[in-house]
Amino acid sequence: LLSACAHFEDITMTDFLEANRQELGLWLREEPGAFDWSVYSQHVCLIEGKGESWQEKERQLRARVKRVLPIDVHQSQPLGAGSLAPLPADALVSAFCLEAVSPDLASFQRALDHITTLLRPGGHLLLIGA
Repeated sequence: LLSACAHFEDITMTDFLEANRQELGLWLREEPGAFDWSVYSQHVCLIEGKGESWQEKERQLRARVKRVLPIDVHQSQPLGAGSLAPLPADALVSAFCLEAVSPDLASFQRALDHITTLLRPGGHLLLIGA
């Protein structure tokens, strides 16, 4: 998401676990004790090579994340009925999610079918996995 925040103004983050969503909230609000992502932010800035500081990169991401919502990729409506997310999405990023929660190929394919319902026609899906 650090690179994506330069291209998307309205970002929705999701996670199945409440504890993970709470941790994301701590980081977004810059609360004491939040996980320190700065080493990752520094690396992204180095790779991008634009001369942007990691602090500015994190500030930009925080400004563009508008909501953190629960998701269950094994449900036909992964965000639940009446979700607050603006849908359909222009792009989806799934990092180690589908393969981590799918016990077999059939489950993975169903989960993939479910999340693609959130994507606009012609939108982009980026799967980052093992």
